[in-house]
Amino acid sequence: MRLSGMKVGGLSAFMVMIAMASSSCFAAPLPGGVTPGGAMPRLKQFDEPFVYPNVVAPEDRKAPAIIDDPDAPRMLLRGFDLRGIKDHKELGITTESIRQLISRQTATMVPEGAPRLFTLGMFEEIANAITRYYRQRGFFLARAYIPEQKVKDGIVRLNIVETYLDQIIFDGNKLYKDATMQVLFEDLIGKPVFKQSIENALYKLNDYPGLTATSIFGPGTQPGSAAMVIRTQEQASYDMVSMDNYGSAYTGENRLSYRHRSNNLFGQADQLSFNLMTSFLPTNNQYADVTYVQPVFKSLFKVGGGVKANLFKVGEELEDLNINGQSLIVNGFIDFPLLVSRNDRFSLVTDLSLKSATSKIVDTVAAKDKLTVLRLDAFYSGIDRWLWPASHEASFSYSQGFADLLGAMDANGSGLSGRRGGSGKRAGGDFSKINFSYSRLQPTFDLQSFMFRLQAQFSSDLLTSLEQFSLGGAYSVRAYPAAEVLVDNAVFTSFEYIVNASPEVKQTWLNKLQLSVYFDYAQGDLNDPLVNEASSATLSGLGLGIQVEPFNLLRARIDLATATGDKPSDLQTLPFYFSLEYRF
Repeated sequence: MRLSGMKVGGLSAFMVMIAMASSSCFAAPLPGGVTPGGAMPRLKQFDEPFVYPNVVAPEDRKAPAIIDDPDAPRMLLRGFDLRGIKDHKELGITTESIRQLISRQTATMVPEGAPRLFTLGMFEEIANAITRYYRQRGFFLARAYIPEQKVKDGIVRLNIVETYLDQIIFDGNKLYKDATMQVLFEDLIGKPVFKQSIENALYKLNDYPGLTATSIFGPGTQPGSAAMVIRTQEQASYDMVSMDNYGSAYTGENRLSYRHRSNNLFGQADQLSFNLMTSFLPTNNQYADVTYVQPVFKSLFKVGGGVKANLFKVGEELEDLNINGQSLIVNGFIDFPLLVSRNDRFSLVTDLSLKSATSKIVDTVAAKDKLTVLRLDAFYSGIDRWLWPASHEASFSYSQGFADLLGAMDANGSGLSGRRGGSGKRAGGDFSKINFSYSRLQPTFDLQSFMFRLQAQFSSDLLTSLEQFSLGGAYSVRAYPAAEVLVDNAVFTSFEYIVNASPEVKQTWLNKLQLSVYFDYAQGDLNDPLVNEASSATLSGLGLGIQVEPFNLLRARIDLATATGDKPSDLQTLPFYFSLEYRF
């Protein structure tokens, strides 16, 4: 699927490319890395790790073991006057359920048919049983007790206090104002302290960028109340400089990147992030993106948007053709979390993107793609509790392109689409595609784990390069150059076994040493391929990886792989991939 060994003069190259752009009869397939989609850099995603909140309740004071004293004073119990019970039918807490609990507990202490003669310790047993019942159902500060009283007619008053939240105290915060965090807990003030409600609010708080929070409870200002102290750790910004050879051979393998995040920039629990990248030796590719996101309506959902821009010139064997191009993507999105718990997170995202890509020969426009794309995403991450314990993630996306909407090209590419099929039809603005991904990190033995990755794309349409699936490169089949092949339909899988060095061994240069062996496989095909274009490709390779973090300052990784599938184009300068990262 590549043109190899092509070296032609400037005028001849110009005429050849004009012929290629104007007629499918003379068209020849260009390498994937030459197209705007193939030239778009793939950058490693650095999602901020989510810290599960730690809710610390006051330690229960263990009641002393009850030793029956035959000489202890006893009283004849006829019943309990239960006070403070509020029905929570969904949790099994009602007046009737508490009375049934008392009956069961009494049966364990008083033989059937015997008079109900209770000691003080037996009353404490009843109160402790009710306390445990409440706490097992989420009211972890609830307490049942026998108050000081004068007993009449054998009826003993028993009070149940659920304990309500009286106040929130924040400790250690400088980046975030109290009011910015307090908004998540407003609905909990004055209500019983319930574990799920507290954790849900803390999950949202820990989702604030650059913020880690834990909580501890203490006595409130009023009897039967509690105060929650939230201790925070904050990071105002995040920066990383990296160097790698993950780029396309046609636009520059060697890349230098700078990435930055500013947290709570405008005091709205917002985040501004941007990436800058340039290739070097040669400097044929420059890329920049910026994204802004913030929560709204008490973190009910997030809204955001961003811009991506990419400029490239084609080098290597096609340098004399003077091909250059640019891409611009503007998008806005809404992220709605449906489930956030200790073990699972699930969210839905709606994204609207306006995409444009232009390819030129010298200064003459040879192709121009303009798309309006609506994408619906579903994201899941969590802990697998059904099979072997492991962390895993999954995503599902549906993308729909709309012709003639918001500047998008028509169904036949407005006559300038960058891709033409064997039937003569051009890729248009109306298309649909489905994407799916799944990854799983499975611990096996001590300091060893197994990583599985699966990605897939399916479409029945002729897609532009910005929407095609890229095969090959450091984030795909590592035995092949970046953007070795662009396809419409693809399945990619990777199996990697990872061995970590013992953290107990003091290390400097070999800190966090990690070795891995892997097998990557991908298969893809084109819809409506050209007559002289390969309709499918199979890429696979075996490889070894080594990763290390010297002195906890840098992260370095090298991947060396050999192809076992289709013959690679052999355009890589080095026979391996490397990356070096410095975070500060």
